[in-house]
Amino acid sequence: MDDARNWLDIDSFYGSGQSHIGAPSTATEDSGRIAQFGCLQIFRLHAVLFCFFIGVSWCLHPAEAVGVPETFSLYLVSIRGAFSGIGRLVTGYIVDMLGPVNVSVPMTVSMVLLTFLWPLARTQSSLIAIAALYGFTSGTYIATFQMPAYTLGDIEDVGRRAGMMMTFAAFGAIAGPPISGAIYQASGSFAGVGYYAALAATTVIVHPLVLLSVADHHARSISRGSHKRVIGVLLGQDNGKTINVANSFGIPFEEDEKDSKTWFLDHNYIEGMYEMFKKVNARERMIGWYHTGPKLRASDQEINELFKRFVARPVMVIVDVRPQTVGIPTDAYFAVEEIKDDGTETRKTFLHVPSAIEAEEAEEIGVEHLLRDIKDSTTTTLATRVAEQLASLRGLQSRLSDVQKYLVDVAAGTMPVNHQIVYHLQDALNLLPDLADPAATQSFAASTNDQMLVVYLSSLLRAVIALHGLVDNKSTIGRAEVEEAKEKEKEKRKTSEKKEKETSKNEGEQKGL
Repeated sequence: MDDARNWLDIDSFYGSGQSHIGAPSTATEDSGRIAQFGCLQIFRLHAVLFCFFIGVSWCLHPAEAVGVPETFSLYLVSIRGAFSGIGRLVTGYIVDMLGPVNVSVPMTVSMVLLTFLWPLARTQSSLIAIAALYGFTSGTYIATFQMPAYTLGDIEDVGRRAGMMMTFAAFGAIAGPPISGAIYQASGSFAGVGYYAALAATTVIVHPLVLLSVADHHARSISRGSHKRVIGVLLGQDNGKTINVANSFGIPFEEDEKDSKTWFLDHNYIEGMYEMFKKVNARERMIGWYHTGPKLRASDQEINELFKRFVARPVMVIVDVRPQTVGIPTDAYFAVEEIKDDGTETRKTFLHVPSAIEAEEAEEIGVEHLLRDIKDSTTTTLATRVAEQLASLRGLQSRLSDVQKYLVDVAAGTMPVNHQIVYHLQDALNLLPDLADPAATQSFAASTNDQMLVVYLSSLLRAVIALHGLVDNKSTIGRAEVEEAKEKEKEKRKTSEKKEKETSKNEGEQKGL
């Protein structure tokens, strides 16, 4: 068996509807099955069980919140259960033809997508449709829940694999509904519960190229001291739980500072630029838009609706370009509809999602070269280097102060211990040399002396070469001046001889007359 086999090919490897329980296996096959089993369960249980248990626990309350009678909302449980039973029965026949994983993965993904649609259901018919589809997909999920545990290994190891699956399921079952209740109590709406179930693990990754492009766009378009903002398009890949923002371009935008509802955005320019970007890199698709805020504004919802013409789920990223900004300068949002429990009209709002700054190797090298080449033309090179060293030392002092404060708080019991931070601190301390050891101190001194000797010899050699160049240049200039004086003397002689000939000729002509 190929260890690098994609886990989506499990069913094609084992065959459709065939069981391999008790079949002999090698150590290589066992390791490959364990890896595939782990990837499959992390995907299905860690990412999906929040959605499953939230849907099971909170399906009635949104129906009552949008005005559906309580007597009818109880039937949603029956509808969900009936279609769940159909899903469980039909799944057995489909699994025999396609295999358990090929059925389980699409259905669990569909269940996740239904959690996106759940907050948008505001009528009786839409709630019935959501309950029926959710029941069918959840029934399929339950029917195929334990099947991978039996197909991915020998019969003697089924208990351990089943225990692993139930352990993952326990985290989702215990944590999902209580967190949903906390969100409902904090927001007063069931929409946040649905969006939490669907967007809980969504992360927006912004590349340094985008930050540089946005900062350049703002610096070229907006004068200093102005509170105007710039707007542009974000390009990249939307992978579901991870949105990769790899590129961007600015667009013409005007906004009335007194009336935020009055604005102009050239969407024809967006279409033209996007077509040209697709010719350069077809992998980068339009995924949303950005502005330099630095906060949300009243017109953001209208602009976001305009971008829905190009992308179904646009992400909005606010990039704070102010130089005094500390920390990550990006905030990512998705537009959602908030459903009021009192039956009043829904309103659109933005849901904040986590964002991060990540770079590929080529981008890291480019940013390092860019920072290295930036110089202040008003100061000397030595002053610039000293200023950079001071800034580095201040940054190091700030980091050490944070570490010291954290350790003091942990020792005093005011802050819990984070073992991951402690591990990193221990690794950093292990890299430091033991200066109390005389042998280590002597070794460092000898190494430093050797390096300084090389620097000293290099400086002497550079001085000798510079003096040699100076003497050579002086002698060359002296020889050139002597040659130039000789040439001038020859020209003077020629001029005087010519004048004497002309004078004698004129005198002869006068005597002849």
